[in-house]
Amino acid sequence: MKKQGRKTVWVNPDSHVLSFLPKTDKPQPKPRPRRDPEREADERTVKERQQALGSLDHEVEAAKRTCELARWNTKKRNAELGVLEDPETRSESTRTEQMEQVELRLRELEAIAKFGEETVTKARTKAVEIFGKLHMRKDEKRIRIRTVLDAYGVDERVLPPAILELLEEEEYAE
Repeated sequence: MKKQGRKTVWVNPDSHVLSFLPKTDKPQPKPRPRRDPEREADERTVKERQQALGSLDHEVEAAKRTCELARWNTKKRNAELGVLEDPETRSESTRTEQMEQVELRLRELEAIAKFGEETVTKARTKAVEIFGKLHMRKDEKRIRIRTVLDAYGVDERVLPPAILELLEEEEYAE
C-alpha cells in the first residue's frame, strides 16, 4: 500500500485569487507599555502629594473643631461669670467695664476658695490639737472633735486616719 502524502500548497493570503473568502484577522497581542521610570516617579509623587494634602485637610478640620470647642468653652465661662455679650458687638467702654466685672467676680471666687481651704485647715488643726491632749478621755475627745467639725461645717474625711478611727469607735460602741 502506498502511502498518500499531503501536498504543501503555498498561498498568498493577500492575493486577488482568494478575495472572495472572508478575512479573519488574528487578534494582535496588545503591546505592553514600556515602563517609564520618570512617569512612574511622577505618579508616585502625585499620590504622595494627594495623601499629604488629605492629611493636612484632616489636621485643618481637627484644628477648626478645637477652635470651635475653645470658643464655646469661652462663651460658657463668660456666661457663668456674667458676661453675656459677644466681644465683637461691644464698645470699648463696655468692654472695659465688663472686664472689671469679670476680674471682680474671679477675685470673689478665689476668695471663696481660699476661705474654704482655710476653714478646712483650721478645723483639721483644732481636731489634731484635741486628739493630742493626753488628759482627755476618748469620749470627750470624740464630742469635742465632732463639735469642731460641725462648727466649721467640714466633713470628717479631711481628718487624719487615727482621728477617723477614734470617731469610728464611737459608732461601733453605740
